Amino acid sequence: MRIDRFPSIPETVPLPLRRKPEHRLQLVPLADDLVAAFFDAPGHESVVTSQLAAWSGDEALCRPLLGTRLARRDGGLRYVFFLARSSRDLCRRGLWIARDEAPLAEIDPSALQSPVVDALALVVGLSPEGEARLLRALLTTGLSLFGDRAFPGIRDIVLQLLERLAPPALALRAWCPLGGTAAIASYTLPRDLAAEPIGSLVAIGSGSAQLLPGVETDVETLGDDRLLHLFLPRGLKPGTTLVALSETPLRLAGPAPAQRQRPLGPWLQRRSPPVRRRTLARLDRLAAADATAAALLAEANCPDRARPEVVPQLVSCTSAGIFYIVALRDPRRLLANLLLRTGQGDILLPVGTPLHHPRLGPIQLGYARATQDCAPGDRAEIFALYRSGRMTRVGELALDPLPAEVPPLLNDLPDAAVAPALAAALADSLRDRPDVPGEVIEIAAPEAPADVTLLVELDGALDYPFALAASLAGHRSLTLMLHHPDPRARAALTAIGEELHAIYGFGVALFDIAEEGLKPAERLRAALAHVRTDAAVVLSGDVLPERRPWLGPWLDRLAKPGPVLAAAATIGHDAGPGERVAADPDETDFTRAFGLNAAARQLLASMPLRVSGREADTADLAATLRTAAGAGAVQYQTVAMIAHARPPRRPGALDLAERLTIAETRTA
Repeated sequence: MRIDRFPSIPETVPLPLRRKPEHRLQLVPLADDLVAAFFDAPGHESVVTSQLAAWSGDEALCRPLLGTRLARRDGGLRYVFFLARSSRDLCRRGLWIARDEAPLAEIDPSALQSPVVDALALVVGLSPEGEARLLRALLTTGLSLFGDRAFPGIRDIVLQLLERLAPPALALRAWCPLGGTAAIASYTLPRDLAAEPIGSLVAIGSGSAQLLPGVETDVETLGDDRLLHLFLPRGLKPGTTLVALSETPLRLAGPAPAQRQRPLGPWLQRRSPPVRRRTLARLDRLAAADATAAALLAEANCPDRARPEVVPQLVSCTSAGIFYIVALRDPRRLLANLLLRTGQGDILLPVGTPLHHPRLGPIQLGYARATQDCAPGDRAEIFALYRSGRMTRVGELALDPLPAEVPPLLNDLPDAAVAPALAAALADSLRDRPDVPGEVIEIAAPEAPADVTLLVELDGALDYPFALAASLAGHRSLTLMLHHPDPRARAALTAIGEELHAIYGFGVALFDIAEEGLKPAERLRAALAHVRTDAAVVLSGDVLPERRPWLGPWLDRLAKPGPVLAAAATIGHDAGPGERVAADPDETDFTRAFGLNAAARQLLASMPLRVSGREADTADLAATLRTAAGAGAVQYQTVAMIAHARPPRRPGALDLAERLTIAETRTA
């Protein structure tokens, strides 16, 4: 294609002597400051456009200026000039074109007929060769000189020319993202299309058009099909149409707004070795400045033996999130995250530094909070999300409930690594549990109005109430409330209560919970909710006071105004005097003996349940009291309690998880 441009006209060039021009100029407004001026002439009057000059008024028009000749169907020529002037200005001042000082065409400002015509007038009467030349001029030199501002004016012309000259747009066969911005578009070429080079590529959108720099093409034969692959370093906007300005213009459909993206790996596997080699070389160039391209390159170069392997071990749900344990082998670090797809939406499961399990190898453990509602038994799909943006389906599973106990496979992992996820899962799973109903069964009323309730949870031998009663030194104004997690112990506890009342005269009651599978903290809260005295002392079924009297100091501390939590130091029964260490306010575990007044119990009932252990729940109350009511709300007894049995061993990860939860309260 040949484009002739007007040379700059020095200001000293004298104006040619005007005479009646041979042809009439017409104007097509393309933008506020851009027009196309044209006139038709017989073919035998062929003129080289570079020999022409243009004036408006007394001003010689210089660049940006573009002129071209187009063949007409009748054998004549159409001369078209693109001028960076407004149509209003040219109509007011006039425009004339001259050759060797002889005027060829003119717009006379005094003429009655307007020179402004519709844009499609540029196309009327052109031969196919002229139409193709005009299309190339508009979409190449025109766009490079005038940019997007010219496109609204030429859009209808371009679309009409494409309808006449180009076959229907080829459908997009595959769209493969190649990094953050680049992409590969694949098409099946028509069998009757001549094997000719693909010319310049122009992207045409709804309101703009632009030349695409750096586009590279590959053509390969796959069976009976000839495939065209375009490497687009800047990608394409959805809804864009590509125009290849080859000898015969070719239209290519761009990606749809919801275009399905083809993974690069499978696409590469179906390519010929030369195409695969060139594609990897392009990807390598992009990878230096594009993290997504670098991830794609790592995938493409990953051997089969190093491909990620994902095997879910436990995926359980709470009302607010997902607790997951997944065996995940990914030596090349190709994966970014996992994705759980439920009927209510997607939940991202982060992938971090793996933990090593002696049997399963690398595993991922975590808790992901979610806004979607899901319940145990719901079906869900799990996907692997690659750093490149690719997603592959791992499989389908049913969501499990959060286990009542720490999963055994976590016993082989460091407690510190397990605790954070476990703490978050437990806190969310317990927060929305319903209140636990309970029943107080009165065995005997106290002989004097009760001023304190001793709440004792028995788990094993039933002789403890007799030893405790002997330490009370005749204190009759109290109620002993007994609880055993096994409902079959009720008859034995009733007999014990009747005997204790007959001997000591204090009141005795049983606290019964019919529901099974409760956490120790839930049992404690349910029992405390049924205490009717202001003071309550909670004792495990294996601690006794070191010296007597011991109950008076408790009552004195619990009688202080405001919420009060009082705890006693607990020592082993075989510990020597040198081993008896005073309770540390920040480390007291509230395991064996503590007391609460009514205000403290009311605060405990209003707090969300976040830990499962009885001692941890009370420690959470202590942290809340220090924050809300000051350090004086948590008291420490000078009277020590002697433990005659070791507390049952709890999983270290669970203890650490509860400590992390309580630490959040302390730092809030």
